[in-house]
Amino acid sequence: MALHFESSEFRQRIAAAIAAMQKANLDGLLMFQQESMYYLTGYDTFGFCFFQCLYLGADGKLALLTRSADLRQAQHTSNIQDIRKNNYILTPGRYIDFKQVEEDGQAFDDKMQMLTSALSEQMQKANELDEAIKQNLAKIGYQL
Repeated sequence: MALHFESSEFRQRIAAAIAAMQKANLDGLLMFQQESMYYLTGYDTFGFCFFQCLYLGADGKLALLTRSADLRQAQHTSNIQDIRKNNYILTPGRYIDFKQVEEDGQAFDDKMQMLTSALSEQMQKANELDEAIKQNLAKIGYQL
């Protein structure tokens, strides 16, 4: 295992995190930022732009939920024993409860025509603003 710090350092960091959790009366902590995962476990990944979650329980239990593509990296750069990759969908939207939206009675084609017309106007305005920015920058000596 290619850890960047001694195991004792990680044990101290985890103990300090657990003490802070207990002080705040928390049973567990979910971490989504790679820096937090690295700090507590050494987990160093190129998959930082993908959804991953590290759980730290008040009892010291660590569990990582990650993509199968990051499994080997987690195994070789961290002290995490419980790495879960199977039978999980890592799309955050999957766990969000969407409210049912009532139909507004407007025909789809009519609504799309209205929306695309509004989008066209907004894009035209964006182009005008971009051009104004370019002109203002040129006035002070900067070209895009």
